[in-house]
Amino acid sequence: MNTSKWFVIAVLLSGLALAGCLNPADKVSWRNPPSVTPVIQEVSPVLPTATPGFPEISADSSGSQNSVVFTKNGLNTKKLDVKAGDVVIFINDDDSAQHVLSFGDGEEQVLLEPRGVFTKTFDEPGTYAFKCILHDGEEGTVEVT
Repeated sequence: MNTSKWFVIAVLLSGLALAGCLNPADKVSWRNPPSVTPVIQEVSPVLPTATPGFPEISADSSGSQNSVVFTKNGLNTKKLDVKAGDVVIFINDDDSAQHVLSFGDGEEQVLLEPRGVFTKTFDEPGTYAFKCILHDGEEGTVEVT
């Protein structure tokens, strides 16, 4: 009998605690939902995602000679010469197609969304191969001196 008395007290205290937490003014109407700030989430848990929403840009207007631009017609360059420590900008100038940018033997891959941008610093001299693993022929090299 004593155990059931404690059970009833615990249930009553739980009910009172919940009643204090619930405020009828906090109810959300599905007809008039509260405004929500959108959250950008990573598209793929496997691949890092390049920066989305890059402004209008094309191979001619990128403003950087250290850029590789993926367009609807392919790449703007197949070979890029840079100095050690330079940053290369990889740009997807396509409105709809995604690219999966792969470096070397695929040890580094990046999902390049439409209008996305990815930057990579090449610190060591050498020849670095890159390609889109989704589109045949979209490949090139970065020559670092």
